[in-house]
Amino acid sequence: MPKFIVERTVPKVGDLTLEKLNTLGNLARAAPKSFGGRVQWLESFVTENKVYSIITAPDEATVREYSKLTNLPAGHIYLIKLVADITTGE
Repeated sequence: MPKFIVERTVPKVGDLTLEKLNTLGNLARAAPKSFGGRVQWLESFVTENKVYSIITAPDEATVREYSKLTNLPAGHIYLIKLVADITTGE
């Protein structure tokens, strides 16, 4: 299954409380159920004004549909071509 990085601009997201971040996370966890296993949210990274999420999905259009359901529309979506892992040398 292809893997994508989804970039979302969310002003001051890095200043949100853990409770508010969990609320956003709950939407992200619930949304894949609408896709019958075709979408999986793996993890997200929160910075000052952006959220970067790693998602598996069959294609970019499906990632965009998923993102709309999370209440955090995708700004940019990047197909991951290669994963370089320093801990394994792969």
